[in-house]
Amino acid sequence: MTSDLGTAAHSPLADRPADLEAGRQRAGRQPSRLSPERADRLSRDSCNPAGAIPGDGPRGILRSDFAANVLVSEDIPEPASPGTRTSPCAPGTAEPPRPASSGPTRATRTFDRSDVLCARIARIIYREAGIVLGAGNSNMILARLEKRIARAGCGDLAGYVRLLESPAGAGLIPDLVTALTTNVTQFFREPHHFDFLRGVVAPRWCRDTDAPLAIWSAGCSSGQEPYSIAMALSPPALSWADAPPLTILATDIDRDVLARAERGEYSQTEAASIPPDLRDAWFRPARAGIRARPGLRGKVEFRPQNLHGRWALPGQFDVIFCRNVIIYFDAAAQHLLWEKFLYHLRPGGWLIVGHSEQAPKALRGRVRQVGPTVYQCADPARTEG
Repeated sequence: MTSDLGTAAHSPLADRPADLEAGRQRAGRQPSRLSPERADRLSRDSCNPAGAIPGDGPRGILRSDFAANVLVSEDIPEPASPGTRTSPCAPGTAEPPRPASSGPTRATRTFDRSDVLCARIARIIYREAGIVLGAGNSNMILARLEKRIARAGCGDLAGYVRLLESPAGAGLIPDLVTALTTNVTQFFREPHHFDFLRGVVAPRWCRDTDAPLAIWSAGCSSGQEPYSIAMALSPPALSWADAPPLTILATDIDRDVLARAERGEYSQTEAASIPPDLRDAWFRPARAGIRARPGLRGKVEFRPQNLHGRWALPGQFDVIFCRNVIIYFDAAAQHLLWEKFLYHLRPGGWLIVGHSEQAPKALRGRVRQVGPTVYQCADPARTEG
């Protein structure tokens, strides 16, 4: 099943081969190049080593308090084989009668039926997005899927799970990912990161080069982060003389929040954390609250991107924001994300993460911490990891 939920689009970030080459020459070393086949394999497989999912024995590396080897109760049929043509559930159909059971199985003695079904949902979301969900998330899973179960024409959670696990349910997977991803953000969240952009990144960039400053907001949610980046590096936050030219790419796995981000519409409550001078400069009143002016919306390119899937990126970046996203992955996937971020970071570039996230010890020689949750690429070499 394809895990790359987005498609590549042209970006001005892709039109910088001369600038990228100059940066490499300044660093004094040529980065190794990922072949298309190697990059594809890393992106598809390495975030989930050996295709591991909970219950796969020694290869299953998902840290979860769902039982790793749950024996599925007999009254919850396993997924149909690929050759099965019957629909697992359809509008107006009743659930099939449960087969007789001689007694409770190991699973039904340990878990109730919904826990086992939620464990199967967790397997799907881990496979598709690399997100770890444990037994403590069962209530959240049930609450967020209630409307989607009805919309899919399934009578209950069991029918919905069977549909998701069948070929007929492939089209529902992106909606499942949307339902189970968490979108918590605000304008100028963790203000010290934006102070770092204004006080360190912008002056150094303007002094060293006239090329655009390329920034990637990975896991941008409904757009507050990339718009905050754009405002922080533009007048009136910076003077015209200090403001560098910008190209900002913002990506997220959730197409619904991306659509909202592109509209740039926010409530008055959401807008409360925008400094008044920036709000006056970059937003106008709207019926629901405020809306970003075209000049601000035009600074950001929004694109769907699954961090757990193949990365179809337009080039390398000078700054990467990925805040409060890495914590949702397991240790192996986190390490690979750091490796891939470093590969897509220009020599001397900065990686900005969330307050609960830090570089793996194995990579400390390649990055150095230069501020609270701000890392700089210390080794300009690129690896094939």
